[in-house]
Amino acid sequence: MMVQFNSDMFSILWFSVGVSAIAAAIAAAIGVPLGIFLGMKEFKGKIVIVNITNSFMGFPPVVMGVIVYLFLSSAGPLGFLHLLYTPTAIIIAQSLLCIPIISGITISAVTNHNKKIAETTLALGGSRWDIYENVFSENLIQILSGIMVGFGQSISEVGASLIVGGNISYYTQTMTTAIVTYTQMGRPDLALSLGLILITASFFIILTLTFIQMKNRKR
Repeated sequence: MMVQFNSDMFSILWFSVGVSAIAAAIAAAIGVPLGIFLGMKEFKGKIVIVNITNSFMGFPPVVMGVIVYLFLSSAGPLGFLHLLYTPTAIIIAQSLLCIPIISGITISAVTNHNKKIAETTLALGGSRWDIYENVFSENLIQILSGIMVGFGQSISEVGASLIVGGNISYYTQTMTTAIVTYTQMGRPDLALSLGLILITASFFIILTLTFIQMKNRKR
């Protein structure tokens, strides 16, 4: 069995990376503020909400795919948007999978340092907004770690993308769904080639994010 590469594989790679990057960015825009809020605020029922968030960090992608499918299908409440079997549907599903991961890691990071940072900020005459800003900057490394994990989840999942994207060639086919397709077609050589490309791309993307993370740590 020989490993093969062609231009179509790299087209699928760019699509997969782009979709997963957008999903991770959306999830970070929601999950980071939510995580900081839950990590800093004390209120009734907080333990329950945090536990639910943590439990959703391991939410099965295929189940998320079914849930999003039910909402976006023609019989669902959002069917009028006609988003099923589009890249947007994949982004929605992957974002929903990432939000608990990013929120959970952010909560864990913020909870351990928020009181000290708040006290110091207030002692220096800072406002409540300054507290949130300082909490974010002081925990940036951990937050970036959460975003990295979220991106890894997005680009490696297959169930949700397959269900809501439909694995349409040259339109919604991701690296992972293409691997499944080639394996079912009896082409393990092409499936392995895609797997190697995916692993290599993921390695260099995570390496870049790690470099940014380490650069912020030195500051």
